[in-house]
Amino acid sequence: MSIPTSIKVIDGIVDQYREEVSQLDIPDFTTPSSSYKNPVVSPYVNEFKLNRIINDIPTIKLQLNKYKGNKTYQDVSDKILQLQSLLDEKFYINDKLIRIWVSSKTVTGLTDNADNAAEEKTNDEAIELNNDEENLASLRKRLLSGGTHTSLDDTTNNKSSIDKANNYHESIQEDILSELTGFAASLKQSAVTLSSKLLDDNAVLNKTGDSLMKNETLMKSVGNNLNNYVTNKSGGKISFWFLMKILLASFLLFFAMVVLIKIFPKM
Repeated sequence: MSIPTSIKVIDGIVDQYREEVSQLDIPDFTTPSSSYKNPVVSPYVNEFKLNRIINDIPTIKLQLNKYKGNKTYQDVSDKILQLQSLLDEKFYINDKLIRIWVSSKTVTGLTDNADNAAEEKTNDEAIELNNDEENLASLRKRLLSGGTHTSLDDTTNNKSSIDKANNYHESIQEDILSELTGFAASLKQSAVTLSSKLLDDNAVLNKTGDSLMKNETLMKSVGNNLNNYVTNKSGGKISFWFLMKILLASFLLFFAMVVLIKIFPKM
């Protein structure tokens, strides 16, 4: 909206806005809300137009305040108040129309979706039925050797065919029984062999345990003898310092022997 340059221009703009609001397809408060119908045109268009005018009202008021000394100021101000009241009324009713319009679109969409789902379900059932029929026909064809009757269906040689089939199955059962018997015997032999090996291992373990017990007894005997020797023979004189002295004497003796070897080489 351009900035008005006089109070007369402001008056004309207010009249123009009032006419635009009156021409909108929005009922007034005199119309019962129960008689509101789903609008043909989207009420969002009316909402856009109303918001545009509502946003221009503050600018119009600001420009009108510049002409407070004019004799038509009060009349134009009253027109603006009436326009605001009309805008509030139309905006409130249009909000209800938006709800009606949205709910109708939602119901329509749900109905279409339900119809599409029912149609898809019917098509799926038909396809599944056709597949079942094809599978049944294919199974019958495989069982009947290409869709024709087998030799078992002939009345002339029906008995001989049955005998042959029985003999065939009996031979298969005998072979299976023979294989199972051999398998069971093999398992039994393996179990006996494993048991004998376990017994041998048990005997070896027992001998090892006896040897360990004997070694333990021998080691205890040796330990007791050494303790008795240290206590009785040496009179308890063998101590740590005694051993250190013996070690030092051994080193000195070794050093003396090395010196003698160096001084008196081999002749």
